[in-house]
Amino acid sequence: MSKSITEEMVKDVIKEWARNKAENGEIIFDETFCGGKFVRYKTDKMTLLIPDNIEGKLSGWKRPDHYAYEIECNQTILNLMLTFSYTNISDETKKICEKLWNNFKMMPKMDTENSGDNYFRLCIYDANIKEYNEKEIYEAMDKLFYQMKGYEEFICYKLQKGKI
Repeated sequence: MSKSITEEMVKDVIKEWARNKAENGEIIFDETFCGGKFVRYKTDKMTLLIPDNIEGKLSGWKRPDHYAYEIECNQTILNLMLTFSYTNISDETKKICEKLWNNFKMMPKMDTENSGDNYFRLCIYDANIKEYNEKEIYEAMDKLFYQMKGYEEFICYKLQKGKI
């Protein structure tokens, strides 16, 4: 199986996983928000912290969204990242993103690939996939999802308690 077919197959399974999570009310998923090798979703909690742009200005994703949980679909590894887009971001929302960046950044190294000054990745979790079957991909995605959910809960707790 060629690399592109494998990555596309993995991406299709992840989209199915995301649709199931959205049907259960665990995430907000809009398939039109996906692009390239990225599947993107949002959550209610993070959307309260980083709201959509209500002035009609579009982010770097050409949408009113200024954050996304991005799942990068590679052949043998899945990366789940919390990413901010600063394109056309309001000053108020930018301050929130910077507060999160300064207090909760969990990147193993500076992530500058394709980011320029407009995209910032706050956190990354990854999972290896050995076999290209639906069960293994679902298990990997569940692991990543619950790791990121714990991270999100931690951020919300700290903000709520005024610990930052």
